[in-house]
Amino acid sequence: MNMAAPAFGMWAAMMAAMMLPSALPALRVFARAATAAAPGPIAATAAIAGGYLAVWLGFSAVAAVAQSTLEAATWLSPATGRLGTLPSTLVLAAAGLYQWSPGKRTCLRHCRSPLSFVLTHWRPGLAGALTFGVRHGLYCLGCCGFLMALLFVGGAMSLAWMAAIAALILAEKVLPYGEAIARAGGAVMIGAAVAVLVLG
Repeated sequence: MNMAAPAFGMWAAMMAAMMLPSALPALRVFARAATAAAPGPIAATAAIAGGYLAVWLGFSAVAAVAQSTLEAATWLSPATGRLGTLPSTLVLAAAGLYQWSPGKRTCLRHCRSPLSFVLTHWRPGLAGALTFGVRHGLYCLGCCGFLMALLFVGGAMSLAWMAAIAALILAEKVLPYGEAIARAGGAVMIGAAVAVLVLG
């Protein structure tokens, strides 16, 4: 628990830095939708943001516990936050395969279409706004959670690795042909898994 507490702070900061750029376009749409919402646009927008952040704080807590557990089992380097060869291979392969999965495709489509998400999932009231934020956060987690697990491969302390993953997430969500970008990224991850396994 003592080890997980500082790790939680680190993961929460990383999630905020990595997810905010790709979340901003959707949050702008949600804020406009909240202008007509009761109990007022400020409260509704805050509830949406709070629900979204709650999901990623939950993920940060799980990641922090996982990091502490893996370090205690000597599977993860405390200095670099990097897994060994075999675990890295498995994480890369799992992330790469997920990029091609129906679950990834469904979650990515929700993240790429914020207006459609509003029309489908918006509910009135403060509780509705909070639930809306949580639901969007869960779809976002479904879209990006495996990519965040790659931090254990390249090193949770690596700013360059964080930037690369954040850039891929942003490209998937906002650029044209986001699904093709996701699949291409998945192919690279699978190839990297093979390379790591063979080359060690």
